Amino acid sequence: MSPRLIVLLLIAVIAAGGAGLAANNWLASQRAAIESAKQAQPVIENNEVRVLVAKQALPAGTLIKKNHMRWQPWPKSGLSDAYMKEGDIEPDDLAGTVVRVGLAAGEPISEARVVRPGENGFLAAVLRPGFRAITVPVNSTSGIAGFVFPGDRVDLVLSHKLERKAEDGRSLRAAETVLTDIRVLAIDQSTDDQVEEPNPAKNVTLEVTPKQVEIVSLITELGRLSLSLRSLQADEGSIAQTQKDANGDPINPVLARLINGEKPQRGRGHTLDSEVSRLLVSPKSSRNTRRVKVVRGGEAAVLEFQR
Repeated sequence: MSPRLIVLLLIAVIAAGGAGLAANNWLASQRAAIESAKQAQPVIENNEVRVLVAKQALPAGTLIKKNHMRWQPWPKSGLSDAYMKEGDIEPDDLAGTVVRVGLAAGEPISEARVVRPGENGFLAAVLRPGFRAITVPVNSTSGIAGFVFPGDRVDLVLSHKLERKAEDGRSLRAAETVLTDIRVLAIDQSTDDQVEEPNPAKNVTLEVTPKQVEIVSLITELGRLSLSLRSLQADEGSIAQTQKDANGDPINPVLARLINGEKPQRGRGHTLDSEVSRLLVSPKSSRNTRRVKVVRGGEAAVLEFQR
């Protein structure tokens, strides 16, 4: 190798080393500048936390669902230890509880404002003011094969034997709608209205007025009780369209009923056994006769014949 080539190689190595050293120094100076800039920036503290609040007005006795709640930023200066903060609790943990004291839209939820299933006073919190709870026995037939759930509304139908006799001397049987639009509070010992599978129950707890407590108590003594399920959509759709919360959003139909304070009514319909079966019509009944018009000369007469 010639001396000239050796000199050129040495010069190239020295130049590359100098360039690398200069680059390292430049990168180090840039890092130092960035760190100093970060340290010079003021530290901004987060003065807010997120607390669980009512998404809409929840009157006392409302069964809380997940869509009734939302997270809302809340200043730390106004934070109470009773409020439920994000990270300490999940909305699912409160689903199925009942509002003990009414909550306004946007108001923080606390343990003191709700009551959980199994706690003392749970059923009393479910009841609306002025109403009572009463339990009636049912079976798979009278209880609509387990398709009645807490929160549903039903009519109470009584089937019984009448003391008065029919025209032919037989005993009369009748079915009548005794009470209508009754709210179901619990099935057996469960107040969960999110169950997806039917569960034939033995007992149903109903919400009624004090007078209706006496009526229901007599139903089980007079004859057989059956439940007739009402449609929430047909009965409560018009209420949901007119009732809105503070934000202008429609209120849940069942909740609208609670706000309006609607009370279940007495039924008016009844059916006698003779209206169901033709074989039970008395021979002397007008339904069992035929009328024939007979004309003789200039005279006409109507004669009745037994069918």
